[in-house]
Amino acid sequence: MCLEKRWRSQSAVEMIFMLWMKKGAKGEIHTNYPIEKIAVAENGIVSTILNNENSPMVVCYDATGNVLVEHRASLTGTGYPIGIALSPNGTRLQISYLCVADGVEATRVGYLNFDNTEEANKEYQVADDVYKKHNCSDFVFYR
Repeated sequence: MCLEKRWRSQSAVEMIFMLWMKKGAKGEIHTNYPIEKIAVAENGIVSTILNNENSPMVVCYDATGNVLVEHRASLTGTGYPIGIALSPNGTRLQISYLCVADGVEATRVGYLNFDNTEEANKEYQVADDVYKKHNCSDFVFYR
């Protein structure tokens, strides 16, 4: 897998990312915000942390560039997103947030599961852990 970053023009803010798989171009991802972090699953599912000045966003796209999930983080709620990891099949997402818990720096880690979730429900979060006095931004899913 490979991502190719392009700008539509020098004056435009939109960034276009081409997703390339072994068999060629799979899709395009369009965003108007700078990408801080990106994770790509083996099937082409893409998760990003986007730098929206007012509230950072975590957005997941399918392999053709359609938005699957969009989550706006709250600095006073979840915290600031600093890391993401996708499972190889793209059904599980781990997001780490820099936050303050009981007056100390902490990392909140949220776990989302997109497998076997009813479309009408859309409650993807299955767990949430807080690690005080730790800054955990890099994660990897193992098979």
